[in-house]
Amino acid sequence: MIGQLSELVANQRTFVSHAAHELRSPLATLRGHLQLALRRSRSADEYREIMEESLGEVESLIALAEDLLVLTRIQGWIAPRESSTPPRELVREALRMARGPAEVQRVEFREDFAEIRVL
Repeated sequence: MIGQLSELVANQRTFVSHAAHELRSPLATLRGHLQLALRRSRSADEYREIMEESLGEVESLIALAEDLLVLTRIQGWIAPRESSTPPRELVREALRMARGPAEVQRVEFREDFAEIRVL
């Protein structure tokens, strides 16, 4: 039991470390864009370009935050062995979580639950 708890704590620390790194990168980029925009006067087109790049970073942060929330929900569903959450909901959440990275890679997928069977 102690070994399992130790492994769980280690896994959680690794996860938090990875999540912090994933948050830090877009935040650092966003800060750089904003500092650059404030450094000197720019044309409207230059400001527009900086704002569009910054918006892309904000979108990445939002997607990451949504993914973390989904992981939290999934962990809540998995922890109790006798969960009443339908498997379709779990699959639907997993697909929603994968949708952002899939769009970046230009991958399309659809939800087709006709194939899902509960054993």
